[in-house]
Amino acid sequence: MFLLAGLALWCVPRSRYRGFLVFVSIALALTAVRRLNNALVAWTDLIDLLAYSAMAKYLWIPTVAAWALAWNRWHPRPSRIIDAAALAIMAAGIAATATHAAGVLHASRLASIALFVVIGARMARGGAMRALALITLALIVVSFFGGELLDPIGVPGIWFPFGIGVSRTQYLYAAFIPLLAFLIVRTLDAGTAQVVGTLRQSNASTKM
Repeated sequence: MFLLAGLALWCVPRSRYRGFLVFVSIALALTAVRRLNNALVAWTDLIDLLAYSAMAKYLWIPTVAAWALAWNRWHPRPSRIIDAAALAIMAAGIAATATHAAGVLHASRLASIALFVVIGARMARGGAMRALALITLALIVVSFFGGELLDPIGVPGIWFPFGIGVSRTQYLYAAFIPLLAFLIVRTLDAGTAQVVGTLRQSNASTKM
């Protein structure tokens, strides 16, 4: 994920999806830190259980907000209302976690899911590579909200291939990461296509 964040930043000057790529790099870095947190506490003594617990409780909240801000910018016209809603939900989630308000925290998670549904609906109506973008969006949303979206339909939270436990989230990331990498690289083609289209329109206007 850190490498993918670096790829996104490398593509920023070469793509018209600059806002998307900037926020995707932030979201990827935050997501990577969340996963790295698990490895560090399991395999090393670099962080103690209190630090691990604090990161586990709080870090997912700004990470989800970063993904919402990123996908909002896949649409040609990002919505300021969606940005404001993402930040408001983040603030509510942090406050609820700090005050142990379980009901408010649950409501903020449901609100985040609803916000991603709105973002997905807007992406379906406008934006390049809609099918690929929507599948990639769906994978990251399900990875964060598996408890709300997958548990009710009986999808196990952990699988045991060859007797080794692998979390459901890892499988989702295994599908999500290459799709997002492909999408990031394709933003370069999308930017080039827009430039070519603009030049053609300019040439046509000149001839007229």
